[in-house]
Amino acid sequence: MLPASAIALTDRSPKGLCSILLAYIIERVNSFMLENHPGQSAQFIFPSDSSAGASEFCSGMMNLIYKTPYGRGFHGVLGTPLFAPAPYSPGLQTADPFAYIINQHHAGRIALKDFFDEVESMQFISAFQQDEFELKGMNLLS
Repeated sequence: MLPASAIALTDRSPKGLCSILLAYIIERVNSFMLENHPGQSAQFIFPSDSSAGASEFCSGMMNLIYKTPYGRGFHGVLGTPLFAPAPYSPGLQTADPFAYIINQHHAGRIALKDFFDEVESMQFISAFQQDEFELKGMNLLS
């Protein structure tokens, strides 16, 4: 159960809160690291943004990880995100075509089914279930 005091139940990051989408991503990366790379930690790297939004985004993530019991349970991720210029960070650029393929699949674009199947085959599925749901996320490392 996500703590309401640290999570914004939107896809945006209001001041001091972590968006629910980012909280779910952190949770999945944490599970992936604990299950597949115990003792190591993942570092979150986001496209650099000089706006105040990046500061609020970073603040929300750090508040979740360092100021809540839920976040302090994440031992497979580092709590401070890094920001890098997207043009010089191929890993950041890789996310765009994956997001496009997933979005188009859910919009019903049948022509991208083969691409979606390939992307879906890279999905990480946790060995542990949370409530009645499987914990899923992308695994681009294998």
